Amino acid sequence: MKNSPSINASLSFLARDPLYETTNPYILDYASRNLPPTNQITATENVPLHDLRGAEDTLTFARSGFAHDRIVECYFQEVGHALLDYLKASSLRIFDYSVRRRDPAFPDPSKRFSGRTQPAQNAHIDTSEDSLVEFIKELHGDSAQEILSGRYMCLNVWKPLRGPLYDWPLALCDASSVDPKTDLVINDNVVSQINKLIENVLVHYNPNQKWYYLSNQVPSELLVFRQHDSEGKTGLCSLYNRVIRPSDCPKAVPHVSFPNPMSPADTVLYRESIEVRALVYF
Repeated sequence: MKNSPSINASLSFLARDPLYETTNPYILDYASRNLPPTNQITATENVPLHDLRGAEDTLTFARSGFAHDRIVECYFQEVGHALLDYLKASSLRIFDYSVRRRDPAFPDPSKRFSGRTQPAQNAHIDTSEDSLVEFIKELHGDSAQEILSGRYMCLNVWKPLRGPLYDWPLALCDASSVDPKTDLVINDNVVSQINKLIENVLVHYNPNQKWYYLSNQVPSELLVFRQHDSEGKTGLCSLYNRVIRPSDCPKAVPHVSFPNPMSPADTVLYRESIEVRALVYF
């Protein structure tokens, strides 16, 4: 990484606690009489983050699971066209987006943020394989089985709405540096409004992981990263006690926001960002 200077930053992970050997971490969006709102135990690690600028030639979407591209005024339809062209896919469906505007009081846990979605503080992958398969079945109905028998990807496309971004930027982990057997844990999100359990994946820190960020990112620069890839090889591996295909192990990219130690002391440009999630079919 001689062309990729690094900084050290505090990233938050799921702690390696014996609890998670027998129990999934969870979070409830309602008040329970019997359970605490979450059983997640967080561990903060000082992690070297390599700058993507200057490292573009050494990182590929196929190996690392993410890419940095410069596309001006590109959202929704434009994002769809750009992804189809970039991945040489047959079709695509954008199914979700989130806008995050950091409150000046974030991350003070004693404050409420008036319904605004704040930067994600814990390293994670947006979906588990099982939750994504169920979502595709709900989305496509009778045609879902045909889609599931072919290759499909779930992608996240992320950019700041204003910049250059210094405040709570996004860190991405090289997917090929993640050990799914020891680093990844299914997390249960219990959503009372729709009476449903939705899974994502939390991340334990491993010193072998390679983390990156894009310094001074501007709105015309997109970060595109995989959250699932159905393409597989023969054989099985386990994500703790969940059996999944080996190709799915290194091809989902953990990510997390972090307090940037290089942020100017007088910065007042609080982070505003948008992320788009898309299903891509081949």
